[in-house]
Amino acid sequence: MASTKFRSYFVACLSHDESIHMAEGAGYRVFLSPEIGEYVNIEKDEDFSQWDSPPALAILQRDIEHVDPTKVKLFFLLVMEEELL
Repeated sequence: MASTKFRSYFVACLSHDESIHMAEGAGYRVFLSPEIGEYVNIEKDEDFSQWDSPPALAILQRDIEHVDPTKVKLFFLLVMEEELL
């Protein structure tokens, strides 16, 4: 839970920083919400057919709703790898 809040806040800070300090390049980098990482991360032992894409698509559509696709150069997705003990 704490890691999800941190990632969300970190992405919000990056997005805000870009809109304030890099206004002339706004829209070049699109910061996707960390919650989409929960859906696109496929473990080694999982098969692609096990992937539940409709929730990921809904989040992606929400994230890029107001994006001008002609300006985008980078989609930024923050993911976190959890180590197994």
